[in-house]
Amino acid sequence: MQASVLAAFQLVEDARYFGSGRPRRRRRSRVLAERAVADRKLLRDLRAG
Repeated sequence: MQASVLAAFQLVEDARYFGSGRPRRRRRSRVLAERAVADRKLLRDLRAG
């Protein structure tokens, strides 16, 4: 359980890092979508934990 939580946070951090250098609207919305997915996955893992 702990590993998947860390992996989710890592995905969020990576998405934030890669998205920061390129101010493209489409890319930003994609990063936000990926973060939302990671957050939902994290929530599900915590509840299941």
